[in-house]
Amino acid sequence: MSKIMSPPPASAKVTTQTSLPRVFHQAIRLITRSGINEEGIFRISGNKETVAQLKERIDRGEDIDFVKEQCVPFDVAALMKMFLREMPDPMLQGHLYDQWLATLTSDDPLSEVKVMLKKIPIDSQKLLETLIPFLYKIGLNSSINKMDFGNLSKTVGPNLLWKVGASNDPTAALLDSNKINDVVSIMIENAEAIWPDQFNGDGGKWATWNAKLYGHTKSVQALGIGRDQEEIWSFDSKGQVIVWCAQTYKKLRQFDTQQNVVTTTYSPEPHDFIWSGAPQTIKIWNTKTYEEVKELKIGGFCFVNIGEQVFIGTEGGIHIYNSTTYEKEGEISLPGLLVRAMEADEKNLWAATTHREVFIHIIDIQTRAVTREIKEGHTKSVNGFTRFAGNFWTAGNDHMCVFDANGGLVKTITHNGGHTGAILSVATFGNHVWSLGWDTSIRIWEVKSIETSLSSSLTDLKTSQNGTTMQHKMYKPVFSMDAHNDCVESVEFIYDKERKCWKAWTGSFDKAVCVFGISPTYDLTEPPKEEPKPVEHRSSSPEPVTTSPISDTAQSGYRAKAGSWRTGVSSGAREQMRGFMTERQTKLGSTENLVGQQSEGNSSPELPTQEGL
Repeated sequence: MSKIMSPPPASAKVTTQTSLPRVFHQAIRLITRSGINEEGIFRISGNKETVAQLKERIDRGEDIDFVKEQCVPFDVAALMKMFLREMPDPMLQGHLYDQWLATLTSDDPLSEVKVMLKKIPIDSQKLLETLIPFLYKIGLNSSINKMDFGNLSKTVGPNLLWKVGASNDPTAALLDSNKINDVVSIMIENAEAIWPDQFNGDGGKWATWNAKLYGHTKSVQALGIGRDQEEIWSFDSKGQVIVWCAQTYKKLRQFDTQQNVVTTTYSPEPHDFIWSGAPQTIKIWNTKTYEEVKELKIGGFCFVNIGEQVFIGTEGGIHIYNSTTYEKEGEISLPGLLVRAMEADEKNLWAATTHREVFIHIIDIQTRAVTREIKEGHTKSVNGFTRFAGNFWTAGNDHMCVFDANGGLVKTITHNGGHTGAILSVATFGNHVWSLGWDTSIRIWEVKSIETSLSSSLTDLKTSQNGTTMQHKMYKPVFSMDAHNDCVESVEFIYDKERKCWKAWTGSFDKAVCVFGISPTYDLTEPPKEEPKPVEHRSSSPEPVTTSPISDTAQSGYRAKAGSWRTGVSSGAREQMRGFMTERQTKLGSTENLVGQQSEGNSSPELPTQEGL
């Protein structure tokens, strides 16, 4: 027996979710990131010499990071098939050979397949639980990689089941081979029904990778929610838009916006219209007819909706338009600056600009005057905002910061549990913050209040409790996802009505859109609002603004999401979300001890990740 199937040495890393060999997960991770769109993946043979070298290294007990070594996906796919073929007994068990083939003559083959899966050893069940859903996700891109479910079953099926001591009759062998492929095809086609936990994030995983969708030829810059929350629009840097079905992940439509570079979108409830912003123009699209409704001759880099008005960040300041008539109703001048991102609460509008010293301008919504200029916290540009527990989280080219509602710096998040490189966007979903990074990863953050002894060395102590302890906030990443192969810039959360669960859709510079199923045990409760510190200093507005203030009616109807509208969850969606949440079941018991552990060759803690990635 080849050592490729031998237990890993004690020094080797193993996955925290199952007892599967790490090499198997590493292979899936590599193909997920850079091989799903390759035509003929699993069908085209790898380089024999390279595959043999990889196998030899694994047999020696070496822990290979295929992603770090930039291995060729075809070589790794060939290694996976070798992994399966060299097992001492077929994955589906040779002694069950005839029973597997008999499932095809049953009145309900799928039910019989489910019964048979319970007869194989638990280790084989676990491996199939990872492998078959992975093949299903590859098949979703069959229009790109030419590997539909049938082709995948033909290339992988013979490595899962064979008849021990089979006859030399080639005709019989061919017939049996076709039957084996049909059995495996049933599994792949029905992967969601057989292994639902691999799609809805259940079983202790915060989020589970569901799909990676290709179709764009340039970087995916922005996402928008389409009609009735049943469609997702993805925009790329060439101006192309693809409309995806949120339930089936199928491409419904593709067209050219004629905007060259779409940098941001805004999709107000009930999502009948989507605004797409580019450096020179803004276009408004009807999500039911897919037609252009209006073109505004200004650049759009970020949007915030306040009442019946849309605040648009552009070059030279902020333009204010009526969200229904599309007429301009005001302007906030910031001469010489480009507004990169915006966010708002009940009183103030926060704007991140290209100013080299003032990273954030706080603007009074009523008077439209700049009331504070924030120079602290960041040393490089701010890319995005999100509101969490009454505070403002900022994503910067240097790190993340947390400010209170008055602009006071609460926390600079620079510890090595976070991203390496720039953070491009932040989003609030339920009781957690999501961050999207230049390093290709997506991280989910938790904020916890803990008490500690006064003798402890802490930098963010808040209040004295009883004279011997102090309370402070802990900001830590608790889950990480890296299905993308380039920086991730946009995210939208949408409720999957068919599966009755939440999904996160992400867009990346790798030209792909990923879908993640969010666990039913994910905490969807909105955090309590924290009171800000008293304002110590406010700078005056450089110039008084002559535009009229917002009416009380509009103010009471205020609703805002993160700066570029990539990150919000509608109020109606929140109510729907609560309806399906009966209790909070936190799964942090097994993950807290991982935060802070150092992985080999990396200064960052090894966080729990979606299984197989």
